[in-house]
Amino acid sequence: MTNKIILLFTLFTLLFQSYSSAQGYEISINIKNLKESNIYLGHHYGNRIFLVDSVILDKSGKGIFKKQENLGGGLYFLLYPHGQYFDFLIDEDQNFSISADTIDFIKTVKFKNSYQNEKFFIYQNFLSNSFININQLKEKQKTLIRNLDSIMIVEQQIQVLKNKIYLEKEEIVKEHPDSLISVLIKAGMPIIPPPAPRDTSGILL
Repeated sequence: MTNKIILLFTLFTLLFQSYSSAQGYEISINIKNLKESNIYLGHHYGNRIFLVDSVILDKSGKGIFKKQENLGGGLYFLLYPHGQYFDFLIDEDQNFSISADTIDFIKTVKFKNSYQNEKFFIYQNFLSNSFININQLKEKQKTLIRNLDSIMIVEQQIQVLKNKIYLEKEEIVKEHPDSLISVLIKAGMPIIPPPAPRDTSGILL
């Protein structure tokens, strides 16, 4: 994560910890094809990561992270065998479930009672598919070195995909301006400067 994203998530975590009441958390896990294994709940904090809880899945791949203290809001991760992991969000809703398949966690993961994480993973899949398409088009460009017209057509296709990514980010931030996912998106979006001041005749000041 960039320093800007790290700072924003750290501030969000501190604010969340200040105002949240101690109700505890309960995160149910159901991972297909992963039985009787240790998995860990971790937290990105600043430029470091911390393991905050662990559970041993049963023969059905089920387990529960549960404690009486609230978790601080922010970006967390689920760490499973062989160093594999995926990120998700924790906010005030700390009683939810996660199900997935080891074949492809990102594409199979599902959340129950966590609307923000549903949006987060839809967004992640959208980004992943968009960047795959962009990279494919860039590879295509390399084969068109002597055909400038075709290169420009492919470049326009790439720009269309980039514009769709930007519009998707804007839409999420507009719909959920104070959510964690919006904090993450805004931290990675370019800063658009305000228009330069002009006098009544339209001349730049």
